[in-house]
Amino acid sequence: YHRAFLEAAGLPHAPAAGPAPAAEPVPIPKRLARKSVTTLAAESAGLDLRTLEDAARGQALYHDFTARSALSKRLGVPALSPEAAGRQLLSAAASYDLAVFEYFLTDKAGHARDAALARGILQDLDAFLRTVLAGIDPERDAVVVTSDHGNLEDLSRRTHTENPVPLLGFGRAADAIADVPDLTGIRPLLEALVSP
Repeated sequence: YHRAFLEAAGLPHAPAAGPAPAAEPVPIPKRLARKSVTTLAAESAGLDLRTLEDAARGQALYHDFTARSALSKRLGVPALSPEAAGRQLLSAAASYDLAVFEYFLTDKAGHARDAALARGILQDLDAFLRTVLAGIDPERDAVVVTSDHGNLEDLSRRTHTENPVPLLGFGRAADAIADVPDLTGIRPLLEALVSP
């Protein structure tokens, strides 16, 4: 995220090099325009979000990086292997103090209660994360992986679960996650990780 978002969120930061992201949104039919909390937060801070055109240029990453869904195909999302997507995220995030990548496909597979779909999505996510982790400098970079709710772990139900969610830390975040009691500890964790 750029300085304006970090300031609006009250997160400390160092100046990032590089141009601001492109401002032109991709038109999405109103019935499909469900926004995530990260999108809403960025918009409320007055930030421009990355676009599908940015993704096509390798400057951003769409959550459905394999272009598996019908919506992704209709939008013309470039299909990437999980490994190529991991490299693209590393490249796109390099000039930011904080980069957030939301991945919705695990949630969609859980709601669909589709074990084969869930298995494929988890394999893609695993390969993606392995590539990201192989590309970080563990002395300089931090990667935090978590979820806001359970879902995929119990395919007998379509709704979110109340099960504990994983919190994984890599690089500089590896030891820092020990102090996080629950999701309310994510903000202080990120504040500590982006502090100079």
